[in-house]
Amino acid sequence: MIRVQFDECFTSKRVKALCDAEGKIAASIFPHRLRNKSIKDIEVVERFFPSNSILVTTDHRLPINQAEHIPREHPGIVVVRNNGPHTQRERDIIEVLANFKARVPQWECLTWSNSIVEFYQDRVEVYSIRDGNPTRSVVARFDAPDFLLAFTGALNAHQTRNQ
Repeated sequence: MIRVQFDECFTSKRVKALCDAEGKIAASIFPHRLRNKSIKDIEVVERFFPSNSILVTTDHRLPINQAEHIPREHPGIVVVRNNGPHTQRERDIIEVLANFKARVPQWECLTWSNSIVEFYQDRVEVYSIRDGNPTRSVVARFDAPDFLLAFTGALNAHQTRNQ
């Protein structure tokens, strides 16, 4: 079972309950004792990567601002984003995740390590850290005929890169 850790920007108990009900991942909400303590992103990365949990956030700046601190080998980062200019709401997050899962029915079988994946309503973007910088590997649009091949190919390439 995939383990994910929600960061402080992603504290939805409803999303956790949906994940738990689905039974495909073990989701952990950001510890209450650490909330509102001005925990820096680097501390989040250092604290949760050793647990081998994928870090899930809505903070699209985290991988950019912390790129130099993200180890070459890591369990993965998922950033849930919206396409619109409005503040992301819980229902937006649920919709983006459901949309992705509908297009990748066996998503829980994928290996996310060494990848930074941004989920949008209409696409996923996959990055890796190279020379301390996030480098985009692929933009895979859901309506593209090669979507699944492009997406899984990028994830697989990040697995073999470090071997």
